[in-house]
Parts: sequence; C-alpha cells; structure tokens
Amino acid sequence: MRKRYIPLMTRISCLFGALIVLACALLSAFSYRLKLQSHVSELASQNTMLLRTMAQSIDTQLAQVEIIVREMAYDAETIQLLRDKSQPRQILSILFSVGKKLQQNETYLSALDMDMVLLSVDDTMVESYDTLVHETRLADNAFYADFLSQPRLSGWGGAEANLFSTSEEIVLPYYHKVITGLNTRVGAVRCTVRADRLFSPLMEYGEVMAVREGERLFGAEEIAAPVRPARTGTWREGDSLYSAAPLDRLNASLVIRESYSSIRAAAMRDIALSMLMIFLLGVALLLATRQVIRAMLSRLHRLTEAVAAIPEGDIAIALPEDGPDEVGRLSRAFSSLLEQVNAYYDELLQKEKDKRHAQTMALQYQINPHFLFNSLYWLQLQMEERGVDEALTASIEQLGQVLHYNMLGSRLALLSEEEEQILAYVGFVGAMKENRIRLSIHMPEELKNAQILRFTLQPLLENAIGHGFIPGKDLHIGIEFATNEAEGLFEIAVHNDGRQIPPDRLAELQERADAAALDGIPMADQKGHGTALNNLARRLALTYGSVARLLVESGEGDTCIRILLPLHQCLRREDAHENPDRG
Repeated sequence: MRKRYIPLMTRISCLFGALIVLACALLSAFSYRLKLQSHVSELASQNTMLLRTMAQSIDTQLAQVEIIVREMAYDAETIQLLRDKSQPRQILSILFSVGKKLQQNETYLSALDMDMVLLSVDDTMVESYDTLVHETRLADNAFYADFLSQPRLSGWGGAEANLFSTSEEIVLPYYHKVITGLNTRVGAVRCTVRADRLFSPLMEYGEVMAVREGERLFGAEEIAAPVRPARTGTWREGDSLYSAAPLDRLNASLVIRESYSSIRAAAMRDIALSMLMIFLLGVALLLATRQVIRAMLSRLHRLTEAVAAIPEGDIAIALPEDGPDEVGRLSRAFSSLLEQVNAYYDELLQKEKDKRHAQTMALQYQINPHFLFNSLYWLQLQMEERGVDEALTASIEQLGQVLHYNMLGSRLALLSEEEEQILAYVGFVGAMKENRIRLSIHMPEELKNAQILRFTLQPLLENAIGHGFIPGKDLHIGIEFATNEAEGLFEIAVHNDGRQIPPDRLAELQERADAAALDGIPMADQKGHGTALNNLARRLALTYGSVARLLVESGEGDTCIRILLPLHQCLRREDAHENPDRG
C-alpha cells in the first residue's frame, strides 16, 4: 500500500503549532498556579493581620468588663448585701449603695450596652430586676449550671437572648462568683454585653463572624460558617477560603470568608495579558520558522530533481552547490559520492577483467592432483623393484598419505582419520630425524567416531618437533583424548619431553593465542614463532565459539599443548564427511 505523502512544511507547521499550544498551556497553568498561590498567600496575610487587630480590640473591651465585674464581686457592700437577712437594709443597699455602683459601671461601659445584675443564692431576698434577682431564674441556663459545678470563679457564656429584658437583642454573659471570708458562695455577678456592640468593628468587613466550638457568636446567617473551624490560620473548604484569629478571652475565633472563585478569577485576569503575549510570540516564531524552512526546502527540491536523474543512468550530473549551509554541504557530499561511485565502478570493471584473465590462466596451468599422487606411487614401485631401502619407500608412501589428506576439502574429520594422518606425518618426519621420534596415542575406543576440526593435531606435532626436538636425543610425544562429562568438555593433550619453554616465552605464547582467538588477528613474534598455535586458536574459536581454549603448559621434562572443546559438538558425526574427497 502506497504511503500518503505529507509535505515537510505541513509537518513542521503542525509540529511547531502543537509545541506552541502545549507551551502556552503549560506556561498558563504554571503561571496561573503561581499567581493563585500568590493571591491566596497575600489575602490570607492581610485577613489574618486584620482579624488579629480586631481580636485585640475586642479583647481589650472584654478585659475592661472582667475588671469591673471582678471589682464588683469583691466589693464589701456587694458581699454584705448578699449575706444580709434584713429586708430593709437590703432595700436600702439596692437603692443607694450597691445600686448606684451598678449604674455607674453600666454608664462606664455604655458603648457595649452593658447590663449588670447580682444573683442571690437566697431566694427570700428582695428582687430588683435591675439590681438583684434569684439564681433560680437561671435554672434552665445550661452554661450557668455547668459554671457553678466547676471550681473556677469566672467565665464567659455563649450568645443568648437577654433574660431580663423584653428586647430581642443577643448578649454575651459574663459571670463571677461572690465568695465570703469563709469560702462560701453567697451569689454571683452577671454582666451582659450586646454582641452587636462588641463585634461592631466586624460589620465593616463583610463576611466576618465570631465562632466558638461550632457555635456562631456573631455573624449573619447567610455567611457560610466553616465545617471545621480552626483557632488560627488559613484553610479552604469547597469554594470558600477561611482565615481565623483567636479570641482568647472568649475561647473563640474571629473568622473571615473569601470566595475562592473570585480569587481564581482575579488570578486568571492577572495572567491573561502575559499569556496573550506569549501566544503572539509563538505565532511570530512559527511564521519566521516557516519562512526560513521554505527557503531551505526550495533548494532541497532543486537538489532532489537533480538526484532523481541518477536511477535513469545519468551519474555524471552536476548537482547545485549554492549556499554555505547544510544544504550546500549535502549537495557537495552527493557530488563527491558520485565521483567515488564512478571511480569504484571503473575499478570493478577492471577487477572483473583481471579476474577473468586469472581464471583463464589458472585453467591453462591447472595440474590434476591425481597426477602428483600417481607419480609418487610410481616412484615408490620403481624403488621397491630396484631394491632401494624399504624405509625410503615407506617414507614416500607416508608423504603421499599426508599430501592426500591435505587435499581433502571437508572442514571436520573423525578422530580415526586424524590418527591415520598423524601416524603418517610422524613416520615421514621421524625418518628425517633418524627415527628418534617416538609417538604414543591414548584414544578410548568409544571416541574413534568423535569428530574434531581437520588439521587440529598436525600443527601441534609440527610445533613439538620443530621446537622441542634436541639433536642426538629421542623425543617422546604422547597424545591423549578424554571427556569431562561434568563440565561438558572434550580434551586433547599433546605432551613431549623435549626442550622446555622458558616462563616468559610461555606467558607470551599464551597471551598471543588468547588474543588471536578473541580478535581474529593471529600474530607471530619477530622470529615468526607462534604462528601455528595462533592460527589454530583462531580456527577453533571460529568453529566452536568462546568455549574452545588452547592452553600452553611447560615444565621440567614435560611440555603440553592442551585443547578444550565443547563435548556435544565433538560427539556429532553428521558433518564428518560433508564434502567428498577431491583427490
């Protein structure tokens, strides 16, 4: 199915447009969040400071009330009135001494519309609703009953209707017990202040309220009160942001509410202009980028049209090379590539001609390998018929076997085949060394059909004879084949008792063999030593992988080349004769 072609300019425009929209969205969200936090923090700071100022003012007025009430509770005439059993003296005290003091106190705090009255424990005393009443009239007042049961002397009650007035205003009562010298309570002083007078500073600031333990002491009913009021701090509930400051004397809090929606709207208005500027800047950047890319693409189109002619066979074209930018570099690179392709094409033609010439010459001078073997066998027969030494004729036969084995093209060989090969090789080389080479082979019968890489043993024998043979002394060579089932290895060890390898030379040989197996660069030293071992190590690594190892060991009286191969590959036999005999 043919893919839909989308112009590069369209892709870039869409990409830049998406990036601009995404950047604007991220910047807007980040800026909005920062601005919203700034608004909330600033508003919370202002509201907290305002509430603390108002709380301090209210606490000052409450302190004045408490001082006046405390003085009245400890006044000797007040105590005498509550203890006196004589009604005439009670009436005189109510009308003149104590009554006058109560009126003076009420006048002193008239701004709060304060109302002070004495509460008598003795219900037989004369009552005066503006001076003295019985405590039984507060029998239904839960706060007063709780107050009397506690050891504290004074306390502020909750907001309530004025019990001793026909008006419906809400007041805050303050109680102080009257104690005689014998620590006997004879009554109490009750002072009430109108809530609207006490909290009048709050009316100027909208949604402000006074709250104590979930009870609204002051504030319009339409103002949403917090579900979980805190004594101080700022918190959010739904669409409302609350700030609070403590009213310690009332054990209450002043709370102000702000609409969170209005705060969000203000933050949004603040960032609108900056977001518009960012968006316009992004659009300008997009237009500028399109203009630059359009100029670049026009040159790329010319380059594309020129390159399109190459598949038609015209590789000698001249590409436009205008401009010092990347397009110009690309054009020059294509021109250089075309020059190299032309040169490479000419070189391939020349190599093809040389190859055909070489094949022709090879065919002309090819010698049939059978001619070489037949000639060696004919020489052997002639020497036997003419009574030449049998050892010499046997050596010629062994040389023929070695050459014939070397002409085989198969990659792997059975151990039995390798055994025949090394017997023939050692027999021929031993004749040259005056029959001073002794060879012993230890091969279990079950391993004769195992297979290894062809020409694995001959390089080891060449190395042992070439470097280990000492003239005038017999050289004993032993070859052992074994299996290690536990580690899954097939082991070949070639021992000789000839010349020992020096320790420094031994380490160098092992290092070069390991390097050849890893990087495939068999190298010999300056004298050419080690080439056979390095080549063998590389061949083993290419055939068997990293499991194959070639180890060089040498000590006094014994030098050993040890080969470790994967056992499961050596016991397979299907590849032993993968190619036919070429001889």
